[in-house]
Amino acid sequence: MKKTLNLFIVFILVFSLFGLTSCQKKQADKNEKLLVVTTLFPLYDFAKAVSGNTAEIILLTQPGVDSHSFEPKSSDMIKVSECDLFIYTGENMELWAKKLISSVKSESTVICDTSKGITLENTHSTKESIEHLHNVDPHIWTSPKNAKIMVQNICTAFCEADAKNKEVYQKNTNEYLKELDKLDNDFKNVFSKLTDKALVFTSRFPFLYLSRDYYMNYISAFESCSLETEPDIKSMTTLIDTINRENIKTVFYTELSDTKITDAVTSQTGVKSSLFHSCHNVTKEEFERGETYLSLMRNNIKALEGLK
Repeated sequence: MKKTLNLFIVFILVFSLFGLTSCQKKQADKNEKLLVVTTLFPLYDFAKAVSGNTAEIILLTQPGVDSHSFEPKSSDMIKVSECDLFIYTGENMELWAKKLISSVKSESTVICDTSKGITLENTHSTKESIEHLHNVDPHIWTSPKNAKIMVQNICTAFCEADAKNKEVYQKNTNEYLKELDKLDNDFKNVFSKLTDKALVFTSRFPFLYLSRDYYMNYISAFESCSLETEPDIKSMTTLIDTINRENIKTVFYTELSDTKITDAVTSQTGVKSSLFHSCHNVTKEEFERGETYLSLMRNNIKALEGLK
């Protein structure tokens, strides 16, 4: 009888322990964060703003990597295949995204194309078209007006992937959109005071949407954002003539760019050079010190204010 009682007690203890462990596991699963994979830095930053602390956000193109030359690895495909939400710019930017999307295992995984609802502009560049296999400029985030649409698309995707936190995502999005509205107004103000002067860019030019939305006059040494292009003699001559004729004091270059052309122009004209960030990606140092889309774009505004 005593032996039977002891066995019964052991059974109860084991059953209770199993039940407790099972409950703890269910609770852990319940509290598990949404797994989100983003392709480019702007999308990573937008997703962080929308999600708050509800998601784990992964950036595929690591800081310091030029996104034009990025090629996803097998480990990237695994990340995408297991994620709850995949966010990319659109088929005109990440040509490799289709391959990653095809690796998705779950039908519940939400795919977010952030270019939805944005009017795309022609590149007017043969070389750009050859490299990216498209005729439109994919760098849509360089304009805060487009960024607002992209953030709203991301919010919709988060709400679809995680309906229980819908109110959180909508609240975070509304707050972030207010910041983008401020950025929009600041760009309007600074460009309204620079209407008579062209901005000179000595590196790749991914700012077609910025120039369109804020009537920015510009001259670029490169005809596109392609890594393969090189400015010809005519382009360089026009650039230098404009600098001298218009009494330009500053030329601009983009992040992670080869400064060979910039150095050549500054040495021949005596002007200074300044970074104008496209937010395509960030350096390791910028990432570690917590730079964001907003902070980098506000630095661009400060650079423009310095031209007055």
